[in-house]
Amino acid sequence: MSDEPSPQLAIAVEDHGSEVVVFVSGELDLINADRLGEALEALLDRESLDTLVLDLAGLSFMDSSGLAGMLRAAGRTKILLRSPSELIREVVTATGLGSVLRIGP
Repeated sequence: MSDEPSPQLAIAVEDHGSEVVVFVSGELDLINADRLGEALEALLDRESLDTLVLDLAGLSFMDSSGLAGMLRAAGRTKILLRSPSELIREVVTATGLGSVLRIGP
């Protein structure tokens, strides 16, 4: 077991009524994916929510647990991934999830 600190993850939310933007930065992995899941879950309970935009411009790493959390949210509302890195874009495309996790500008 390592004594190194867990990767940092920052989450910020901007509410625009029917569209909510969640800014995710740092590293999203098994260690901290629950934090994003809890934040998304709280937003998904809102009846006025039409689209959840995940701004990933500041996300430097994401493993399958981060992807799984996004998929759970996509089962309840439209998800748009904004500004993902090329690697995250490739993962979404290669796994065939582009129709569920839409990639925007």
